[in-house]
Amino acid sequence: MKRKRALIGLLLLVVAVCILAVTYWIMHRERPSSGVQLYVVNQDGRPLPDCFTSTARRGYDGPVTPMAVTTNAQGAVKYDLSYGTYDIEISCPGYIYGEAHDNTAVIDINQPRIVRRIVMQGVSVPTLGEEVVDGLPQQ
Repeated sequence: MKRKRALIGLLLLVVAVCILAVTYWIMHRERPSSGVQLYVVNQDGRPLPDCFTSTARRGYDGPVTPMAVTTNAQGAVKYDLSYGTYDIEISCPGYIYGEAHDNTAVIDINQPRIVRRIVMQGVSVPTLGEEVVDGLPQQ
């Protein structure tokens, strides 16, 4: 009887250790990654160099190191990111992105290589005494 209890206890311990090991593996496994190349351009398709970009992964509670990169002379920036959905914030003086003017592009990474153009809209810089609403000069 004692031997049977000891074997059942040992079996339960082995099962618990296996469950913990699988849980740890799922949470810390390497996720596939993708080479992401972005081209930041204006409405005419001209590259915008020296734009600051930073990424944040959506819906992921694990440790994330923020990645910030400045576009090169061709307006290009490269990231190596795990599969998932990312917000990429673009800061380029005199330009905005999107209708909400929040300068955030959303990219879904679900394949090994992604190339995407991000078109920034030019805005005029307000002059002294000009009213600004939502970050845009008013006429």
